[in-house]
Amino acid sequence: MDLKYAEEALEKGALRLSLASTYQTMKNDCARCDDELNKNLKLLNTKVFNTSQQKSFGKIDNAKINSSSRDYYVLCTSTKFYPYLFSDFKADACLNIFNVESFLSRLYIEADRSFPGAVSLGQKITYGGLSKFGATFEKNNQYLFQHEWRFVIRPTEEATQKHIYISIGNMEDIANIIKN
Repeated sequence: MDLKYAEEALEKGALRLSLASTYQTMKNDCARCDDELNKNLKLLNTKVFNTSQQKSFGKIDNAKINSSSRDYYVLCTSTKFYPYLFSDFKADACLNIFNVESFLSRLYIEADRSFPGAVSLGQKITYGGLSKFGATFEKNNQYLFQHEWRFVIRPTEEATQKHIYISIGNMEDIANIIKN
């Protein structure tokens, strides 16, 4: 992220969540350009099971799974720090959250307050496989280097704004800035 946004996030707790469909338009940004609403995954060495007949068909190599989701707002983060992420994400700074429990508590409280009735969920991404939380938390293996954790707000009505903003308050007690 730009240093000015990292400073704003640290001092004010200002966080921007983007509409998932906007990531597909980031053509010159290979780390972020992804179809977040439609997933086409290849599963290697996958067990196939017919639940209605309680019968296993054995394993299939290169099984293809297609799944989709309606639009939602997303805050993408990494669970690990690697200096190469600065260049991959064209960033000059990052927010290092060292008290994750407090951060998550503030994030859920503010999401619930700001978007009553919306469903909010944060989870690690499942790479190259199916997430029990659906396509929203699945990515192809090519993105494994990101070690992504994402926070999603799925509004009760159709999401139409390109970005939404929430503020969880000053984060200097739970985070710091790492500059490139």
